[in-house]
Amino acid sequence: MEMVKEVFGYKVKYGKAWKAKQAAFEILYGGWEESYNRLAMVLKAMAAENPGMYYMVEPHRVRTRIYNDAIVRIFGHAFWTFEPCIRAFKHCRLVMSVDGTFLTGQFKGTLLIAVANDGGDKLVPLAFALVSAENNDNWEWFLSLVRTKVIGPEREVCIISDRHLGILNAVEIDILGHPRVHHGWCMRHFVSNFYRACRDKELSDVLHDCCLAFTTRHFEKLWDKVYAKANYGGKDFLNRNLADKGKWARAFDNDGVRYGDMTNNMVECFNMVLKGVRALPVTAIVEYTFQKLNVYFQKYSEETSNLMSGKNKAKKMYKYPPKVDDWMEYQARRRIHTKSSPLIT
Repeated sequence: MEMVKEVFGYKVKYGKAWKAKQAAFEILYGGWEESYNRLAMVLKAMAAENPGMYYMVEPHRVRTRIYNDAIVRIFGHAFWTFEPCIRAFKHCRLVMSVDGTFLTGQFKGTLLIAVANDGGDKLVPLAFALVSAENNDNWEWFLSLVRTKVIGPEREVCIISDRHLGILNAVEIDILGHPRVHHGWCMRHFVSNFYRACRDKELSDVLHDCCLAFTTRHFEKLWDKVYAKANYGGKDFLNRNLADKGKWARAFDNDGVRYGDMTNNMVECFNMVLKGVRALPVTAIVEYTFQKLNVYFQKYSEETSNLMSGKNKAKKMYKYPPKVDDWMEYQARRRIHTKSSPLIT
């Protein structure tokens, strides 16, 4: 509306501008219904030009509709992952976050996403799926494909997420020939659920610190403080989740399977990247993930090459990501300082 006013000096009504926008969508992506019909074709074309890409499009198990005087099954779900994502994950920490974000276009649905991060804490998007809603069947289907096509049979991975019932059930399923997955609860969602139970912001902040505690002694001190002051709803919440403290408290992550990652912020950060595309037809969403990741991997490949070759601001040849390299140098300085310090008796 503003562009037409600025260029042509004519004030367009909102309804006319909205119709023009829908017409532009149809020219670019086909109609909203047609985009679902074209989805498999778009993914197949991508896979043909990108060896190693994996995708799957399946109709709904039981729901049907009349289309061109014939009974056809409606769209069920679609999954896709790119070969560079699969290869990149082999060099990442054994942790990934999963989450769903709802679509806002003409047809409602949910986009499921799995994201990891590398040693330099850069996001590594791994896999995507379009489903009708977040439920048991769709989470089980998505995570089974993530485990078999992205993680593979060699690695035990920790999945961090909120406590959606579909995820809780899906991570408990055994897949023949593949190791089990560990499940870590997102600390931020856990504390938010506690706040809804007790409505006490101060106690919620203490529980937040309790989740982050490194030692069991510090954990127990903060836990006792929260429990003593919590109301009935808060105490009930704490009692129900104490047995699972290994899933939300860092002090009880005995095997270190979550590598210190206490939230699923990395997947929610990528959700923000997709915020503007959620209102587009599904083929546009798929194309956007392809284009975005193409630019993303190219950018960080060049950045990594510059770090390794010394063509960076520090003029230094890095063997490890800067964050890891700085930490190792700091530990080396500490070790030298400790050896050179006289003993105090």
